[in-house]
Amino acid sequence: HETGARLLLERASTGRDDGRALWVVDAQSQIRLLADLEGRRVAFVDRYGASRGLEALAALLAEGLDPVQADVDGARALRASSTGFVFSGDVETSLLWLRNGRIDAVAVDGCDVRE
Repeated sequence: HETGARLLLERASTGRDDGRALWVVDAQSQIRLLADLEGRRVAFVDRYGASRGLEALAALLAEGLDPVQADVDGARALRASSTGFVFSGDVETSLLWLRNGRIDAVAVDGCDVRE
């Protein structure tokens, strides 16, 4: 609420964790679908292990996007057809990056938001 972020969509992944993955974007963003993340930077919140980030990565691949590792400072140039991803480690850091325009979306687990 304090960052002006809003929920983009739920159920970004399928399988046993279906319904737990949440994508968050800035309230003023034009991003509405995962396909809109082409050419953008996203952060994966992954405090306990790689599985949550891998589920978000799989959702991007399933959408036909080209995810590549990036950085929040834009030092690595992205191809227009790529989606850059970074691992943030916690929700707070990701939301600050989102608020400051360093990333365009955050993939979080519903459990992380609750905590």
